[in-house]
Amino acid sequence: MNGQNNLITWFRVNQRVLIELEKITASYYISFSSFVMIDVLYRKDYLTPKEVSEILMISKPATSRRLNILQSHGYVKKFRGDDDDQRVIKLAVTNKGKVMYLKIINSLKKYILLTCEDIQNLEKLLSEVSQLINNA
Repeated sequence: MNGQNNLITWFRVNQRVLIELEKITASYYISFSSFVMIDVLYRKDYLTPKEVSEILMISKPATSRRLNILQSHGYVKKFRGDDDDQRVIKLAVTNKGKVMYLKIINSLKKYILLTCEDIQNLEKLLSEVSQLINNA
């Protein structure tokens, strides 16, 4: 019973955090998960949709839907690949997207006070929870 209570507590805390993060990004008409996609793209010159899907561990259709929303707001641009292969679509954050990204990051700094050690401990805990679920 204690393990179940811990799981419920973890879930509720996680939900509260996500609700707060969604409030921050909502003023820019995007979800927090879309903001995370911007974060991934912001750190690279460009990525393909497939690479974004793999990094975020989400399906290609989900990636495509989020990218279309980000593109409609002018936060992300799609362009064709190198002269060698025009079939490849690449993604990059626009200047408007970069401005929005930095504003959200500044807002998040007020809420996220985790140290690197805290994040490593959280990753370890999440890994342990994942193993428990997989072994159940």
